[in-house]
Amino acid sequence: MIPLKLQIKNFLSYGSPSQLIDFTPYNLICLSGKNGHGKSALLDALTWAIWGQARKIPGTSKADEGLLRLGQTNMVVSLDFMCNGYTYRVRREFTYNRNKGIVQLDFGIEDTPTRFRSLTDKTIRTTQAKIEQVIGLDFESFINSAFLRQGSSNEFSKKSPKERKEILANILGLNTYELLRKQALEKIKTGGMSKAHLTQTCTRLNLEIEQELVQKNRLIELQAYYKTLEQQEKTIYENKQAHITEHKNIQEQLAQLTQTKFQYTQLQTIYKEQCEQFHTIVTQFRSICREQHATPSMITQERKQHIEAELATLQTILAQRLALTNAIMQLKERKLSIVAQFQEKHHQQQQQYVEQLHILEKKLQAEEAEFTTRTNITTELQRTVLTLQTEHTQLLPQAAQIDTLHKQLAQQESAFERRKSFYHKFVAHGNRLTQELKQIAHKKELALDTQRPSCSLCNQHLSAQHRTQLHQKLIVQEQIFQHQIKRLTHVIKNIKDTLTQEHQRIQTQKQLLETSKLAAQKIDDIQIKVAQHTHTVHEKLAALKTIAQIIQDTRLSLQQKQSEKKLSFAQADAYTISDEFQTLEKQLRTHEQTLAQQQYDQQHYEILQQELTRYHAQQTAHTELMKQINLQSERKQTIQKYIQAIRATKLQLQQFEARIQQLIPVYEAQQKLELLEQELTVQLQMVVQKKEQLAHQCGALEQECLRIEKQKELLHKERTCLQTLETDISEYQFLSHALSKDGIQGLLIENALPEIEEEANAVLTKLTNNQAHILIESLKDLKSGGTKETLDIKISDAMGIRPYELFSGGEAFRIDFSLRLAISKLLARRAGASLQTLIIDEGFGSQDDEGLSNIMESLYAIQDNFAKIIIVSHLPTMKDQFPVHFCISKDPRGSVVEVVEQG
Repeated sequence: MIPLKLQIKNFLSYGSPSQLIDFTPYNLICLSGKNGHGKSALLDALTWAIWGQARKIPGTSKADEGLLRLGQTNMVVSLDFMCNGYTYRVRREFTYNRNKGIVQLDFGIEDTPTRFRSLTDKTIRTTQAKIEQVIGLDFESFINSAFLRQGSSNEFSKKSPKERKEILANILGLNTYELLRKQALEKIKTGGMSKAHLTQTCTRLNLEIEQELVQKNRLIELQAYYKTLEQQEKTIYENKQAHITEHKNIQEQLAQLTQTKFQYTQLQTIYKEQCEQFHTIVTQFRSICREQHATPSMITQERKQHIEAELATLQTILAQRLALTNAIMQLKERKLSIVAQFQEKHHQQQQQYVEQLHILEKKLQAEEAEFTTRTNITTELQRTVLTLQTEHTQLLPQAAQIDTLHKQLAQQESAFERRKSFYHKFVAHGNRLTQELKQIAHKKELALDTQRPSCSLCNQHLSAQHRTQLHQKLIVQEQIFQHQIKRLTHVIKNIKDTLTQEHQRIQTQKQLLETSKLAAQKIDDIQIKVAQHTHTVHEKLAALKTIAQIIQDTRLSLQQKQSEKKLSFAQADAYTISDEFQTLEKQLRTHEQTLAQQQYDQQHYEILQQELTRYHAQQTAHTELMKQINLQSERKQTIQKYIQAIRATKLQLQQFEARIQQLIPVYEAQQKLELLEQELTVQLQMVVQKKEQLAHQCGALEQECLRIEKQKELLHKERTCLQTLETDISEYQFLSHALSKDGIQGLLIENALPEIEEEANAVLTKLTNNQAHILIESLKDLKSGGTKETLDIKISDAMGIRPYELFSGGEAFRIDFSLRLAISKLLARRAGASLQTLIIDEGFGSQDDEGLSNIMESLYAIQDNFAKIIIVSHLPTMKDQFPVHFCISKDPRGSVVEVVEQG
């Protein structure tokens, strides 16, 4: 992260309007000014913009209120910075309104020199995570490495070994390995669930396969029983055929019985008809005899004439009523004709409305059908576009990775080459340390040689005390070299293994790059298709809009016709007001009044009519009776003939009954055969039904056997999958262990420690005139045996090896300064590093002039490792050695920054 431009408003001592500070042109910057004028506040603005943290209590809900300038309700800090070759902008705003603080965070990447593309996520938390992912460091790691805060130069040194390891892990980007480890653990969890499911499946399949022998034995039993049923079916069928033959013989005998019965039935019919005719003619004969003796008295001629006169009078009145009724009927028919004509006209008009409505409805249905069809086509095209866009979105991350993969590949290759150079450097350094260790051993022998009164190196006289001091000093140097050789041996081995793994990762990265290029080419093809389909969709939508307008016009016409039809129905009774209809109504009422005045006794007329009808009936009956009396002698002869015929027919019936009695045993034998045939048929059906059931059972068992065979194949496949899954789980378990803090993460930290130790000693040697060295121990021997992971810092000086806590303030600052510079250099040049800025806020007051001079020499020596070095100091000795000053002063409106270049 390289700060470029900082815009600040109402933050701590900085007021309003907003102030722009441009860091871009300068490499080595000194922030100077009086105490309390806003030097540290400017650095707090940097950290608050990026991490949302500065001089506040983390985790409190109102922590940002302490950063707001007194009397103000809104503060804004905007920072443009460069990271991994891209320019980003982060803008953080805090507003205090109605006792409530509101924070707004915006994040973007530069597309053009004047425009930033937004990377802001839905929440502040996720946006903050994006920012930290881009930079590669959280706030805690930043203040323990590249930012030496005022009064906290020992931030890293005073932490526990565990916390130091966590900080180094963040600096080295080991969170990626932790993420991979969690993914491996998730794979183990998922694999365990799949393994349990497969185990259950295999157990179930085993239980099903164990039933194979039982099913096969059952199938053999059923097949044997099926053969028995076939034999039974054959026997029953043969018995049935024998009964059928016997039944045919009986049928022939029964045919004769049927013919006899038929003749008997015919005779019975003839006998019955003869009896009925006999009874009929006897009844007629007796009836005529009774009528002859019981003839009633007849109506007189005078009474007949009187009845006829009265009937004539009544008929005249009836004729007049009929004429009036006809006139009334004609008038009503005329009324109905008028109504019918009007209704016909109204009906024709209604028919026209119905036809027009029907035409409009058909037109509307056709237009709606076409609209639906076009809508479906448009929807399908939109789905196609959506599918292509989804595929485009899925491929976009792969294609977007091309530049990142290019850079990552370049960074990995660069890191590989750098690690390779470190490997050769460490090997050479180890060889050099081995030679120096041999020289120290030789010097120890010479120092203990009491026969030599003078030093073999400088030829000066050595007293016993000086000889002891020299021997102790050589022992300390020997311990330092032994420690360094031990560490280098371990590191060289680890670096060699890491180089092999990195070479494999570089090959994998190249394959991913090729895949991303193919995805980018496919994205171009998809974009062309999306453009074509989008153009077609726009055309279809325009056509749909036109059809929708036509449908709306048709619906309006339909509503208008329906309104006209309703109005026509409302005029359906208009005929009642015509003049002709009113005239007919008056005539009809007149005729009805006249008809009501005519007196006609319908009951009296009917009585007279009945009496006259009875007279005529008596005349007719008397004439008919005389005819029947003349036929009585003929009827007597007919009765005698019927008596003789009935007797003959009865005799024939008795003869047929005797013959039928002789054939009854044959009929009974036939019934017995039919019962036997029915029993045999039922038995045959039961056997056939059992055969069918057995056939179904055998088929089901055969299918079950086939299914069990398939289950065997499935069991084999499931066991193979289970073995593969167990192998995968074992590999993921190994991978999770390898990616843990005791695996690759610990190895990378172990490999980084010699570099930190070497860089820190290079700076500390200059600051202490080669009097002190830093030793970083990652393993500690336990009293109970074995070792323990740690990260202890020990210092070797003229007094021996001592813990960090035993050094004075000035000495501790030199140690802290050396360690922090070493960590910052590691951070600046590690693979994929994104932080290339070093910030030191005060802390130089504990140093003398020589110490300050050595510190400045160290800063100038490492300035090429950083894009920006920002120092805060008010010491004249320090300020005068910087080419660029950001002088910060304070007036009533707030702090003001002025850039001064000293050449």
